[in-house]
Amino acid sequence: MMMCYISKTIYKPTAQIAMLYRKMCTKISGGCHAEEILNHISESFQRADVSEPGVSAQILVGEVLGTTNLDILPNVAKTSYLNTEQSESLAKMVQCRLAKMPIQYIIGYWQFRELKLTMKPPVFIPRAETEGLVDVILSHLKGLKNTEINILEIGCGSGAISLSLMKEYK
Repeated sequence: MMMCYISKTIYKPTAQIAMLYRKMCTKISGGCHAEEILNHISESFQRADVSEPGVSAQILVGEVLGTTNLDILPNVAKTSYLNTEQSESLAKMVQCRLAKMPIQYIIGYWQFRELKLTMKPPVFIPRAETEGLVDVILSHLKGLKNTEINILEIGCGSGAISLSLMKEYK
C-alpha cells in the first residue's frame, strides 16, 4: 500500500484503513458496474469515518467517468463499467481519500462560482460559505456604479474571492 504525497504533506492510512482499501481494490479491479462500485466506495468511506462519504465517492467515481455533474452521475453510473485504467486511477484516489486527504487535493481542482481553481497544498480550499460573501460584495458594488473601485484582499488563500470579483463585477 502506497502513501499519498502532495507537496510535503504525507497522508498515511491506518492499518484498519489499509485493510478496507485492500478489500475495496479487489472489488474495483473486478471490472464491476460503476453503480455497484460507487455504493461500495461510499460504504467503505462511511466505515472509515471519511467526512461526506457519499459525496466523496460520487466525486471520485464521477472524475474517472468524466462526469462532474453529481445530479446526473447516478444515471451515468447505472449504464457504465470501469475499464482497467479507470479502475486503477479510482483505486489510487480512493486510497488517498481513505487516508483523509481532502477531495480537492485528490482531484487537483475545485469549482468556485464561475471558476475552476487548481488545488494543491498549501493553497487553502475555498469554503462554500465564501461564495455567499462574494454575493454580498457584488451586491454592495452594484450601488457604486461609475465609481473607481479598488479592492484589497488580505490573506487571500486561493484568491477565490478576488478572482470571482474580477470575473463577475461588471
